[in-house]
Amino acid sequence: MAGQSQTNLNVIAAVVIGGTSLFGGVGTIFGTVVGLFIPAVLQNGFVITGVQPFWQQVAVGAVLITAVYVDQVRRTAATRGNTQSLWRKFVSGGRRG
Repeated sequence: MAGQSQTNLNVIAAVVIGGTSLFGGVGTIFGTVVGLFIPAVLQNGFVITGVQPFWQQVAVGAVLITAVYVDQVRRTAATRGNTQSLWRKFVSGGRRG
C-alpha cells in the first residue's frame, strides 16, 4: 500500500496534462495517453540523472500546475469569445493590443 501513495497524483496529472479539464469537459484517450507519458518520461529521466525522488514529484507537480493554468486561460478565452491565440497571450503577458 505504501508503494502506491503517488498513484492518484500520477493519474490526475496524466488526465489533466492530456487535455481534460478539472472543471468539467471532454478529453480524448490519445490525449490521456500522451499525458501519461510526459510525467513518466520526466521521472525516468530524473532517475537516470540521479535526481532525488522529492524533486521528481516537484517537477511533476509543476507540470500539472502549468497544465491547469493553460486550461484555465483557454477556458476563459473561450467564454469571452476571444480569438487571440494562446501563444500570443502568453508572450504578451495577457495584455491586449
